[in-house]
Amino acid sequence: MTQIDLTEIAAFLDAVPQNRRDRIMQAVAVLNEGLLAGSIRNKVLSDAKQTINYPIYNMFDIAYEQYKGSISTVLDCARAAKKLPADHPAQPALRGAVVLHNTMESLKSVVVMGRAPNPNAKPVFVPGAAAQAVLDQINAVLTEQIASSIDEFVRFNTNYYVVQIDAFMASHTADPNVQPAGDTMKILLSIVADMKSFGTREVTKRGFMGSTYKTRETTFNYTLRADYKALVEAEMRREAEQIKIHFVTKNASKLGKIVEAKGNFESATTTKISVGQVIEATMRIVFQDGSAFTVVNKVVWKTSTNGLGFAQYPTTFHDVRMADGRKMPMPSEERMNKVFVKTA
Repeated sequence: MTQIDLTEIAAFLDAVPQNRRDRIMQAVAVLNEGLLAGSIRNKVLSDAKQTINYPIYNMFDIAYEQYKGSISTVLDCARAAKKLPADHPAQPALRGAVVLHNTMESLKSVVVMGRAPNPNAKPVFVPGAAAQAVLDQINAVLTEQIASSIDEFVRFNTNYYVVQIDAFMASHTADPNVQPAGDTMKILLSIVADMKSFGTREVTKRGFMGSTYKTRETTFNYTLRADYKALVEAEMRREAEQIKIHFVTKNASKLGKIVEAKGNFESATTTKISVGQVIEATMRIVFQDGSAFTVVNKVVWKTSTNGLGFAQYPTTFHDVRMADGRKMPMPSEERMNKVFVKTA
């Protein structure tokens, strides 16, 4: 792969604010290293792209009026370079941005996923695969737990988001310039409302390691559809079906490995289930030698820095008893697989 010639991006670098130029040069050096090596870590490419894009929003005011669109990334620069006249004053800098855009696009074909190995990192514990017969027994309890919880989970979250939408629409109806905050609300409104664009606005978004950057986004007039509550419920039901699958597969994998390695499995029973925006299912697993433990499996709904909702599935172990009646301290997943399974 051909490395970036700095003379091709000189006009772009000249347009970059002085306080960002060194960082841009470092990012370009990283891209050139990837081109030379024929591979680049996904995280490294993502960071370089964000560094290069960061100052662009404030660089092309000279082109905004004629381009009539946001220029806040190298991709926007590539589009603007095609649309604007060849003799436009912004073209030399835009063409430099196009070189960077094309380079980053070409590097996507040689991306290596994940971070580079850390030679000083503590080895990650990975238990062996569980026997299918054991998984089937654990699966049955987990499936029953999530099946009994999911309707209440859908009802709770439907009501929660309907209240959020109603509150937003009250403000938006009074002032159309009030726009939704957070990606989840934007997604829901795109499903439950008719949308008509009426302009753009400047917004600040969060980026890597707490950094922020400015961009422009389209503003809309929203009109709720008559069946919006049913549409919210349908969307929550769709999310819930994915949660059901992940809840069973993730937790069956964790627990099945422990139960199979320990041997002499006797029973697994649900002791408690609570449902709200979080599902919390408690199970007691007992063995024939008298050992036992309680496990709490949760579905926790979280929100990213940009307001997008996603589910996590944490597992914690409690009241872990050895065969001789002793209580095992600090029952982490690793200790359950290394210590508990070896006790008789």
